[in-house]
Amino acid sequence: MTMEEWEKPRYDQLYRSIPDIWKCKSILYVGAHEGRIHFGDPIKANGLEIDVMEIWGPNVKHLRESVNWFNSVIQGDIREIDNLISRKYDIIFWWHGPEHIEKSDLFTTLKKIEEYAERYVVLGCPWGNYEQGEEYGNPFEVHTSSFYEQDFKRSGYQTSTIGTKDVRGSNLLAWKDMRESPEYLTDDVIIDGVGKYGQNEIVMNDDYEDVVSDLQMLQQLNNLPLCHIKIVQCSKKELLLINRLFKEKVISGIHISEKVRDDFPLVNILMFTYDRIDYTKSALENVISNDDYPFNLYLVDNHSTDGTVEWLNSIRKKYPNIRKITFNEENEGLPG
Repeated sequence: MTMEEWEKPRYDQLYRSIPDIWKCKSILYVGAHEGRIHFGDPIKANGLEIDVMEIWGPNVKHLRESVNWFNSVIQGDIREIDNLISRKYDIIFWWHGPEHIEKSDLFTTLKKIEEYAERYVVLGCPWGNYEQGEEYGNPFEVHTSSFYEQDFKRSGYQTSTIGTKDVRGSNLLAWKDMRESPEYLTDDVIIDGVGKYGQNEIVMNDDYEDVVSDLQMLQQLNNLPLCHIKIVQCSKKELLLINRLFKEKVISGIHISEKVRDDFPLVNILMFTYDRIDYTKSALENVISNDDYPFNLYLVDNHSTDGTVEWLNSIRKKYPNIRKITFNEENEGLPG
């Protein structure tokens, strides 16, 4: 089989999935060497301004000396992209690169990459297990991870596959159109759940352990945008752990699917306050410390005059469970 015959299904897959892929002006191409610049011909033919990021020194040297249609060649690790570039590109194209990093690094790496993409993030890797060791002296050619569609879907990516899973020659394409990614405001509350939307959504389906691993990585990177979780399905034990992560502010909110709400109805707690500020503080702390299920808390103050009103105003952002505080200034009962 010629290289052209080998690559044609991947070209067809890309164009079928993203028909306007080359209708852009700039691209950051991650990972290239003297014998492999996938999609180099159409990138060049369509006149895209291209920067290349490559980690291995000998490849960088060759590309800088021998390829004259690159704007620049940046040496570095894509996982450290925020230390390597300062500009944005229409496309960030990481083709057959994810399999070279640890699986636990994928989520945080994607979130970093997305900060620098105006239109598309495009990823390609083997579909499943494909063992490979060091190639032509390059230690970065080792395959350290196997990826499947759900690994990308839970971070909001669309996917397409060709070939047979876990068989050499298969390909997993994942892409995200950044123009379609929802932009949440910091005060946007989650209607079917608790808390607020973060700038990123993690979808939890049947990949609970991987989601928890992603969240643990998130805890170590405080500069990443806040995330919320959309739960498609889960067990009681899993829901309780997610709730604890929410209370610890590892995530900003929990978006619960209709299926999960059938199993674990969403709890709304209504709490009235009137003077006796010390009692109110103790009661609220007791309610908030409840780990049983995610819940929203609604507070109504009936014209307190002992500092309770001021204290309630001061804690609005401290407790993410608080959905709304109503001040009944005339003490005439709950507003209609």
